Amino acid sequence: MNLTPPQAHFEVSMRTVEAGKSLYNEKPLTVTRGEAAELLDAAGRKGVLVGCAPDTFMGSALQTAGRLAAHILEIMHGFHDASDRGEHIQLETTCDRPAALPADLEDGDID
Repeated sequence: MNLTPPQAHFEVSMRTVEAGKSLYNEKPLTVTRGEAAELLDAAGRKGVLVGCAPDTFMGSALQTAGRLAAHILEIMHGFHDASDRGEHIQLETTCDRPAALPADLEDGDID
């Protein structure tokens, strides 16, 4: 089991694989995709198994989904408040382009 800091994962894991041992690695498997491919190729040649911890329950994908759901609920709450005040609400939808996301959900932050 490799529980070292991420920067050491490749070196420690590669030594383990080269010794003919299977291993289970803490996430991320390696720091780069190239290192991961090299590690998995070596494991294939040695006939050993390599496993890696899954993303945690509150990993980045689920956190993004939670922020998006909170944003949708905020919009719905605004519609409810306007309706309670007797205001006319008009909602238009289109399918030709995606809606703008809040600043904290811009493309760079979505995994």
